[in-house]
Amino acid sequence: MTLQHGKAPRGASYEYAVLPRTDAVSLKAFAKKPSYKVLQQDRNAHIVRSLTDNLTSYVLFETPQTLPADGLLQKADTSCLVMIREDRGKLLLTVSQPDLALYRGPSDEAFDKDGKRITLDDERRLMIHAGFAKLAGREV
Repeated sequence: MTLQHGKAPRGASYEYAVLPRTDAVSLKAFAKKPSYKVLQQDRNAHIVRSLTDNLTSYVLFETPQTLPADGLLQKADTSCLVMIREDRGKLLLTVSQPDLALYRGPSDEAFDKDGKRITLDDERRLMIHAGFAKLAGREV
């Protein structure tokens, strides 16, 4: 399946649903009356409510500026994935923060004595060279 939405469309959106193991009759019924409702779809968040199993799923980009005022989730301080299932007067909350934050903290970039960035291949060559020199009893 591909979606042809052009390059950087403005003011446009799309949505799709994946219906595994479905048949033509079920697909037509779903097309007439989808079992979900999109609550928010913008640059802050994609929030979808399943109408059949009391589940609301949130994909929050960056730190969301706005969330639905009547939703159970009112605030988040970072990007994350959240699912809230309402079941017999209780809530099941599932949260994931899949951003590995590899860009936070000190840089792992390496530079030589002249300030030139050392690439991973350069670093491997240096390590191999240092290893051979150590085996030969020489300083690197």
